[in-house]
Amino acid sequence: MSEINWQERFNKYHEENPHVWEEIEQRTKEQIGRARARGSMRDLFGHLRWYSGLRATGDRWKLNNSYCPFYTRMWNSKYPGFADFYELRS
Repeated sequence: MSEINWQERFNKYHEENPHVWEEIEQRTKEQIGRARARGSMRDLFGHLRWYSGLRATGDRWKLNNSYCPFYTRMWNSKYPGFADFYELRS
């Protein structure tokens, strides 16, 4: 059985679904604009899954929770001034 390379899977997913990242950016900026100090990428994914029409292609799930840490790292890299908004587990 081959080992799953989650980084490669995420890269392909992200390439096929740039609208997911755009929605994450927009919603996170809205939360920060409302003076929220912290956020949860998993909670955001859950909200997007159940309350928006957002869908992704190339995966059996509408939005795959396995990619939350990768989106968190993307946020932290792109917005270092707000890198403490989403926390990564050690």
